[in-house]
Amino acid sequence: MCNGIKKYLCLLFVTILTACSIHPPLEIAQLPTSIEFEQATYQQIRLDNLGKVIRAVYRPLSPSLQAKDRYIEIFQDLQQDFAKTDPYFVQRKALRQRTFTQNQLQYFALMVQHQQLLGFVLYPPIPQSLNYQVDVFRGENKESCGFLQIQYSQIFPLSALKGKTEQQLFQQFIQQVAKPKLLALSKISIPWRCYAR
Repeated sequence: MCNGIKKYLCLLFVTILTACSIHPPLEIAQLPTSIEFEQATYQQIRLDNLGKVIRAVYRPLSPSLQAKDRYIEIFQDLQQDFAKTDPYFVQRKALRQRTFTQNQLQYFALMVQHQQLLGFVLYPPIPQSLNYQVDVFRGENKESCGFLQIQYSQIFPLSALKGKTEQQLFQQFIQQVAKPKLLALSKISIPWRCYAR
């Protein structure tokens, strides 16, 4: 099941497998050092260059306990010029759907709107990570930059169940977290720019 470390490896696997052939090198995006999201500032705390995938992690500047349970990631997939090879996200949607289904994740949504891939996925607890997690994401193909995705993640403790069934809890997450956060994420402006490698 994709969660915690496995969730990261699962997403990395999905990103890497999207490429079908070798293409000319693309440009690395210049990513923001901070992101404003829902009246909070998220500061970049990590930037990983994995060759064909760039990953940046942002945490809220707020010292509150709630701030520890949420973060933003930006991924850049440099494997091919997806604006030309997969302009309508057919490959990416199919691969994600297959990966989520294989990992027995029942609660997810994938949609294409305004030339962007939008969606969410809900993760149940597993022995290595005794928390629930909601990820919402927005991605776009950028000519000469490959595929860029911004993702908001929020973690909830086991106590979130509070007498509910897991199905009721997931429906609550969808209505109160996933859908509102996805709407908010779809509205923010991300100044990604590219420069030569």
